[in-house]
Amino acid sequence: RAEELVDIGKKQDALETLHAAIQHRKFRQLKADEVEKFMVRHLELCVELKKIRSAREGLHQYRTISQDGNNIGSFEAVVKKFREDAENE
Repeated sequence: RAEELVDIGKKQDALETLHAAIQHRKFRQLKADEVEKFMVRHLELCVELKKIRSAREGLHQYRTISQDGNNIGSFEAVVKKFREDAENE
């Protein structure tokens, strides 16, 4: 759904949709690679729209999910991607 909103130019709505999905309790039940794709896209939109607070909240949530699932490598990859995007912006 978020990608459809981005395609029609509603990036803010796409970010809100992703942020709501990340905050939902069922988000923790998704596979690790799916969660990582959600987070990367969420952080890309945060950087584009300069929504640092939303990025921080998402990273906190993802850190918790990564620790619970023993998937710290994925968290590290997402943070590196976020940092690269922020530095290039």
